[in-house]
Amino acid sequence: MDIAVPASEPSAWFLAFFETTSLSWLNRLPWLRFRHVSAFGYAPGFNLWIFYDVHWHGTEIRLVSHETARAGIADWTRGATVIRMQRPASRRGRLRPALTCVSAMAHLAGLPCVALTPDGLYRSCLKHGGELVLGCEGPATAAGPDAAHAGAAGAG
Repeated sequence: MDIAVPASEPSAWFLAFFETTSLSWLNRLPWLRFRHVSAFGYAPGFNLWIFYDVHWHGTEIRLVSHETARAGIADWTRGATVIRMQRPASRRGRLRPALTCVSAMAHLAGLPCVALTPDGLYRSCLKHGGELVLGCEGPATAAGPDAAHAGAAGAG
């Protein structure tokens, strides 16, 4: 269903990859760098941020005012690696069930992949034009974490 509300959806999503999770068994898998992924994006038509998180126990969608998000995004992404993904022009593509954090975020970002782990999704994001804005590797570290947070929190 298309709703004609200008700027109601973020033009880009920020995917936050975390190296730990609340699931202790998943933290014990040494071959995985990332154990969880979630997303947030700015909806300028409403002057708010959307936080989208999928867990084994359910899905969380939070709508947060721009002012509150500006103050909290740095804390929420502490320790995370963040990739900015432009919203795809078209959402047509393969059907993916959104049963895990990985499949839900791949679906949200419109990625043509079937990633099974956050690591696989991270690689797919970079392969399909994702921009590393915060993390321990790549060009984002040259500007420092404040530059990445300023870009994410300063939208709108």
